[in-house]
Amino acid sequence: MSRFETKISRELATEYGRQAVQITESGEYRASSGRVVRIAEMVRRAIEATVSYPPGQLFQGSAKGQHRTKITVENITTPRCGPKTHY
Repeated sequence: MSRFETKISRELATEYGRQAVQITESGEYRASSGRVVRIAEMVRRAIEATVSYPPGQLFQGSAKGQHRTKITVENITTPRCGPKTHY
């Protein structure tokens, strides 16, 4: 496996991680505009709507449409998957 090379310092990445944990625990954050953004309810709804598909289980929710969709599953970190996302 290749090593992930970050473009930010370890210290900044650590601070972002701390902020993410704090936001997760409090359910809100203050935007740069000063407005408080509450995410707790949105996160709760997202968790409730999450569906897990174990390996080998067929996905039954597909439907035919005008676009071709390709679904892949990879065991990689979030920073590594960003560059692989194509729209």
